Amino acid sequence: ISELEGHTAPVTSVVVVPAAGAAGKLLYNCWTSSLDGTLRYWNFASGELIKTVDVNIPIYFM
Repeated sequence: ISELEGHTAPVTSVVVVPAAGAAGKLLYNCWTSSLDGTLRYWNFASGELIKTVDVNIPIYFM
């Protein structure tokens, strides 16, 4: 179990995205949305933030 830290307001959605890795191993990344107006793309296994998209308005769902 890991913790994804970065949003500054409540998280409103989490979408898990499976991806093929080396040797056919299945990897998982995820998108989160928040009332802070950002979408964030994470490496689900390590908790590393990969990308942030700032839309400047609260996001209620994806």
